[in-house]
Amino acid sequence: MNAFGIDISKWNIKDNKTPDWSQVKASCNFIAIRSGVSWGYTDPWFTHNWAGAKGMCRMAYHVLYFGENAQRQADNLFKIVTPVDWAHDRLVLDLEVDGGNSKAKITQTTKEVMEICKARTGLYPILYSRANWIDLHLSLSDLPKADLWLAQYKYALPYPLFTPEASSPPTLPNGVTGWLIHQTGEKYSGKEVGVSSYYVDSNRWNGDTIAVLRYFGFGEVEPEVPISDKEKLDTLWAWYESEVN
Repeated sequence: MNAFGIDISKWNIKDNKTPDWSQVKASCNFIAIRSGVSWGYTDPWFTHNWAGAKGMCRMAYHVLYFGENAQRQADNLFKIVTPVDWAHDRLVLDLEVDGGNSKAKITQTTKEVMEICKARTGLYPILYSRANWIDLHLSLSDLPKADLWLAQYKYALPYPLFTPEASSPPTLPNGVTGWLIHQTGEKYSGKEVGVSSYYVDSNRWNGDTIAVLRYFGFGEVEPEVPISDKEKLDTLWAWYESEVN
């Protein structure tokens, strides 16, 4: 079963009602939280959401403006995302606002921010986008190899209905053979996962819960004798909770 997660920003906070973090943690195997946009905007709920997600496999995602200075945008990202543990926390670059920039400019700005992230964290960030956007606006062959988080949804049902998740895998960009995360919809029930907005984005990992933990740097303790998958998962979760809590 593909592990489940959500991504949130200030748009998922209604009437200043904070997420029920115990419910979020019980419902989700991973979470992505918006840090900000470009060089001058901080999501006003990032600090609270980041602290609330402590102990989870968490990612901070930052929206790039490709016509703006890469260093300033990266500096804003790292100013916002704190406190942080780069042994476990991960970064995502949100690539979806082309702003009328050329493919070459979009690729160059993305590459510059990726290299800054690698220098500061030891890892390249995950790239979030859609297959058709990437094909039109980005030259992946000119970028360092990075994991992809790809959005692809089913046709949205009218309010107040919730839209079922799209089935994985998502459509892949030209020449790409793998994916890390599939954003399966934007009209999942917020109530089911503990956020105050009516809708929330849903996501599926390309792998199970153990794959998520491994990606975020939580190594598996191998049992001395063979055990069932369920027992193995229970053992790993117990170890994980003892390490991060």
